[in-house]
Amino acid sequence: MKKLSKLELSEKDLNAIYKLKKKLLDRFPRTRVILYGSKVRGNSEEFSDIDILILLYETSYIFSYL
Repeated sequence: MKKLSKLELSEKDLNAIYKLKKKLLDRFPRTRVILYGSKVRGNSEEFSDIDILILLYETSYIFSYL
């Protein structure tokens, strides 16, 4: 698994990812954020998006917001 700091992401992308992760962890402490796709593989293009998988381990949190 690659470290976020080792990926070739723009400062804007990094800031967005860190902001999302902080908000998720504040609300759902047992959360894991996983990046995948072209940005992680290093073959992204100008208009590539950021693929993010969010794992929530606390189901009680999930159902309280539905």
